[in-house]
Parts: sequence; C-alpha cells; structure tokens
Amino acid sequence: CEHGPETRSCWTGDYNVLTDMDLDWPETGVYRKYTFEVTNTTLAPDGFARPMQVINGQYPGPTIE
Repeated sequence: CEHGPETRSCWTGDYNVLTDMDLDWPETGVYRKYTFEVTNTTLAPDGFARPMQVINGQYPGPTIE
C-alpha cells in the first residue's frame, strides 16, 4: 500500500475529517522543511493598491509540494 490522495485508507490509526493533524498524523517516512519570510507590502493585484502580506517577496506565494 502506498500513501497518496487515492489511497488514504492505508494510513494506520483512526484518521478522519475530525482528526487534529497538528497533534496526530500518519507516519509517512517523509520529512520536509520549509523556510518562509513573510513581509508586509502594498500591491495592486486587482488594480487597487492595498496592504498585503507576501511570502518570500512574492504574491501569490511559492508552491508547496
């Protein structure tokens, strides 16, 4: 059984939509570390300038895989 979007039933434990994934998560054997710099700036993505938060100086922020 391989973990993935189509095979969540092979995760061990009693995981469901009510599971608090900050406290309890399936062991996948994968470790990822991300570092983000969040800053405030003024941008106009819809033509109207407004204060926004950007991630690593970009909007929209980086893709997380």
